[in-house]
Amino acid sequence: MTEEMVADELKSSDKIIAGEIISTEQHPDAEKLTVCTVNVGQEEPLQIVCGAKNVAPGLKVPVALHGAKLPGGRKIKKGKLRGVLSNGMICAQDELGFDRDIDGIWVLDDRVEIGTPVPYKETAQEEAAE
Repeated sequence: MTEEMVADELKSSDKIIAGEIISTEQHPDAEKLTVCTVNVGQEEPLQIVCGAKNVAPGLKVPVALHGAKLPGGRKIKKGKLRGVLSNGMICAQDELGFDRDIDGIWVLDDRVEIGTPVPYKETAQEEAAE
């Protein structure tokens, strides 16, 4: 597969962007959830509740903002998870249409600029609908 073919398969959106986890704390009512504060390049950082085990301060991660549509059609909305507001979703590779190489969230390269779009791949269903 050529670089040009790979680039043609990737999509981007201003609703799926790179963020950096500033802090994490245990969810007060859910042992398996973590409340993350994430810098996404906006005026204020976002609070995002995440179920992945590998979240940690300093990691750069893909963030699906409120209003984002993920491959497969899943729409991201602000909402409460076990009583705590979540303003988006920290994404794993498979949630962005890629084969899952790691368990948990997708940790981006340190050189990725906060707030820039993170590429994703459409699913076969989405391509057929176009």
